[in-house]
Amino acid sequence: MFRSLRGYQRSWLRGDVAAGLTVWAVLVPEALAYASIAGVSPVVGLYAAPAALLLYAAFGSSRHLVTGPMSATAALSAAAVAQLATQGSDQFVQLTVALAITTGVAAVLAGLLRLGFLASFISEPVLKGFIIGLALTIVAGQLPKLFGVEGGQGDFFEKLWDLVTHLGDTHWPTLALGLVSLALVLGLRRLAPVVPGSLVAVLFGIVVVWALGLDDRGSTSSAISTAACRRSACRRWPRPTTWPWPVGDRGDAGRRAVQRHGGERQPVQDRRERLGRGPLPGLGAGRGRPDRPDPAVPQRAVRDAARGDPGRVVIAAVIELIDIPGLVTLYRVATRQLRGIYGVAARPDFLAALAALLGVLVFDTLPGLFIGIAVSLLLLLYRASRPHVAVLGQVPGADGHYGDILRHPENRQAPGIVVLRLESGLFFANADAVRDVIRAHAAEPGIRAVVLDAETIPYVDVTAARMLLQLGGDLEREDVRLVMARDIGQVRDVLRRTEEERLPLSAYPTVREAIAALTHRT
Repeated sequence: MFRSLRGYQRSWLRGDVAAGLTVWAVLVPEALAYASIAGVSPVVGLYAAPAALLLYAAFGSSRHLVTGPMSATAALSAAAVAQLATQGSDQFVQLTVALAITTGVAAVLAGLLRLGFLASFISEPVLKGFIIGLALTIVAGQLPKLFGVEGGQGDFFEKLWDLVTHLGDTHWPTLALGLVSLALVLGLRRLAPVVPGSLVAVLFGIVVVWALGLDDRGSTSSAISTAACRRSACRRWPRPTTWPWPVGDRGDAGRRAVQRHGGERQPVQDRRERLGRGPLPGLGAGRGRPDRPDPAVPQRAVRDAARGDPGRVVIAAVIELIDIPGLVTLYRVATRQLRGIYGVAARPDFLAALAALLGVLVFDTLPGLFIGIAVSLLLLLYRASRPHVAVLGQVPGADGHYGDILRHPENRQAPGIVVLRLESGLFFANADAVRDVIRAHAAEPGIRAVVLDAETIPYVDVTAARMLLQLGGDLEREDVRLVMARDIGQVRDVLRRTEEERLPLSAYPTVREAIAALTHRT
């Protein structure tokens, strides 16, 4: 335990104390806010956070990483549990705890089974679109709390429309306090980033509510109502709970835990990291919650807690995740040449990010993530099945160097010989498309030989190898030779094993040698 503290120097203590206080200042308002996103009482966030922090420190592998709540994780948890229980019920809280524990167990099992490669199928653009959509959804869910009105249900657009139709019910003290606090958080983040703006905003809200007596008038209060904290509920630590998982719900909750784990994209580093980030923090967080809502806490205080500071704290926390410039960058990646080669698929990253974003806004979080993954994989398959075959010419003044004449029209082609470069692997899905391209170039007037530069072909399967051998024989009967140049090891191996049943293709170490041999033969 606490292996990350090995070699600790006493001179680090002062800085670490300051760092610990900084983490506390940021964690307290975030724990309150993100608990409300997860659909449980904000005070549960305070009860859950210390156990997760301490257990990661004990079993984790890094002294630099910090374990804390995430808005994306909280939203995924709420979406998964909402399919099984009504928000606000005891069963909802119990299933949330069970989901946290099960997710940790799933993370450890995934690490032991070496399933980390599955995370590679979730590209960074898909995650970007997913996070932007999730951030917009969270903001749409928190805006009613900022305006002091009841929030609607449904997707992003339905929640936004419900807010617009209820703007006449705005509670102006709540809105004024919320806007001031939001400006305080964002302003401190920009002008004084070392100051914990979220905590300052929460303390500011508590002081204003206490000084003006807004809590007694049903207005928005701090994340934990001052009225509730004056009672016994905030004076004692909650006792650990027993295992809260209803037997009939284990199957669905387990599957949703795996789905939630898949959306987090948290790579597993080693066994200790899996243990530190796995079931132990989840178990500690799960057992460090109230067994059930304390009867001394009035329902109005719980309602105010859900309508108060968490709203503006959450908005301030997730607003940075709405990375519109990042989407613009993904859109601008496509050049004129790429658009000419792939058409609409020239922007696969942007399209995948957009699909994930819209999927989250329209169909909810988990479906949106899988929509983004599906679109990303479909675009990958589309581009792989229609690879770019470049026509090469000799670079002027650089003997032996050949480049794409589409990008460099000044490159010179050898008379009667066309040099092609396949910029992809060659396999069953694109074998026919590549064959058609080679045939089209071979049919051009005056062409007597085709050189296939195989340096950029990382692999070939048996279907594609047989296609090349058959194509070579067909072109030979039409007085056009097909030869290979710069074929790499595994491509050469597959072709040679396949040549046992067909005529072999001539292969040359370089394109220049292939052209010289063809010219001499002619």
